[in-house]
Amino acid sequence: MKIIVLNGSPKGEDSITLQYVAYIRKHFPQHDFRIVHVSQRIKKIERDLEAFQEIIDEVRSADGVLWSFGLWVLCVPAQYMRFIELISERGVEEAFENKYAAVMTTSIHFYDHTAHNYMRAVCEDLGMKYVDAISLDIIDMMKEERRQEMTVFADGFFKAIQEQPATSKLFKPLTFSHFAYQPTRPETRTDAKGKKILVLTDEYDSDTNLGKMIARFKQSFVDEIEVIDLNDIDIRGACLGCMRCGYDYTCVYKDGFKTSTINA
Repeated sequence: MKIIVLNGSPKGEDSITLQYVAYIRKHFPQHDFRIVHVSQRIKKIERDLEAFQEIIDEVRSADGVLWSFGLWVLCVPAQYMRFIELISERGVEEAFENKYAAVMTTSIHFYDHTAHNYMRAVCEDLGMKYVDAISLDIIDMMKEERRQEMTVFADGFFKAIQEQPATSKLFKPLTFSHFAYQPTRPETRTDAKGKKILVLTDEYDSDTNLGKMIARFKQSFVDEIEVIDLNDIDIRGACLGCMRCGYDYTCVYKDGFKTSTINA
């Protein structure tokens, strides 16, 4: 079988999760594993339609899709999320439809379920047949029982592709509403008693529903509420997983996000 591995780590070949994929690959040599570093190459994938289409063609011809990534901050890497957005933006959902899918992650087990739920919902939105997910610690390769779990997980995924069982859905499909929010003036206003309240948003257009909600929220307090729109901050890129911040809490990026101090 042909398995396309969509590697979501911006570290590419140095991804710890990818080493677990290599372990599975070694134990199931009869299958053809195609690894694509979508997060590491996201800038090229965004601007180069041919490079993007090559990935989609690989997915279209695959028997199964393994979503593989490290989990650092509650959900998938931002580069991975951008790739998922491109699938819908460019209208290629059909390439993923009816493909059997599984998810493999590595982390320190802090809110893994949020990332796994997100990926399952993504698979279901794309019409894929979600099989299973496994959450591994970054040192689980050293533990025999966890290595056995990896092979059991992989074997179950491959058997599902071969036997084509029915799969269930956990989440309802996305629905869109044309509801227009019309705020009213608050009857009373809250005194924050000297506490500073900050609204952090990625959409502060006063003509949008969210913009109107923020304005209504601000009116609910006696004191002025600060609003920061992320679009106004120079953010050079998403987390690279370089772990530079682990030394002295500073980021390798020299941008507006680093220099902005938020004392909420």
